[in-house]
Amino acid sequence: EFHKVHHAAEALNPATAFRTHPVEFAWDTLCEAPLQGMGLTLFFYLYGDSVSLTSVFALLSFPNFAVSILRHSEVWVSFGPRLEHIFNSPAQHQIHHSKAERHLDKNFAQYFAFLDWIAGTLYIPQGKEQLDYGLYEGHDPELDSVRGCLWVPVKRALRRLTEANPRTALLDCSDCDARALQENR
Repeated sequence: EFHKVHHAAEALNPATAFRTHPVEFAWDTLCEAPLQGMGLTLFFYLYGDSVSLTSVFALLSFPNFAVSILRHSEVWVSFGPRLEHIFNSPAQHQIHHSKAERHLDKNFAQYFAFLDWIAGTLYIPQGKEQLDYGLYEGHDPELDSVRGCLWVPVKRALRRLTEANPRTALLDCSDCDARALQENR
């Protein structure tokens, strides 16, 4: 439900990269922080104090930012079939945002396409494809406003949790008055 905020964009532009729900942002940060810590630890173990953290950050940040901007634009940049089995190109990420059925649940990896290859979710385009972006289910008017993008995923996630576990059904207060009347009989 939280990632739908990102995929609800029906046009890709650089701002789409930042269209992320705070819960998803926090989750991604929690998952990525240990990996980044291990990477930096390995880097400093190998290179010691000869390279500053600022230099490493500058060296890695600019290419990452540039590729992220291209991933969330309608500029088709493909690395070719061989490299796209290893690295995720902007074209592959655009495929991930497509609402076409053949593209559904494809190209999840942010950087390394071989992870999708292993998982069976890799889709390599044979050439430039005409893409329509947005949610597979169609336009969701509840995600048209900033308020909706912040509140609706929380509401839907709580509803899904309560439907999955009847013991927590009291969290769903959409019919609290009716439930209170039944319990007081």
